[in-house]
Amino acid sequence: MGNTRTQALYGQDAWRFAPGWLATLGLRYEQWNAYGGSLGNGSTTIGYAHRSANALSPKASVQWQATEDWLFRLSFATGTRFPAVAEMFQGSISMRTSPQRARVRSPTRRTPRTPASAFRASRSCERTS
Repeated sequence: MGNTRTQALYGQDAWRFAPGWLATLGLRYEQWNAYGGSLGNGSTTIGYAHRSANALSPKASVQWQATEDWLFRLSFATGTRFPAVAEMFQGSISMRTSPQRARVRSPTRRTPRTPASAFRASRSCERTS
């Protein structure tokens, strides 16, 4: 049992730097907290320490409108995946060695950052008469 909370702020801006070209830059700031976590069985309850982390996730893309129908976009970004409640506050209490010893999957799990890139080519098939 436990709680997590994520608060985020995102901003982006786009610039047309030449005819048919658009550049976009964005940045997301996240503040994550895990709190109130505990693990218990019939006779013992162990509390988890409060954890928090911050992350910056940038994004950049460039877009080219090659013709009236064809649009090409190349994007790069990073994202941060914070642990979910089930990942943070699960485990078991071992009575073999000590009643206060908890076996937890990953109590100090690092927050993974994932890079991503994408290329998109799209063609408009809409025709007006």
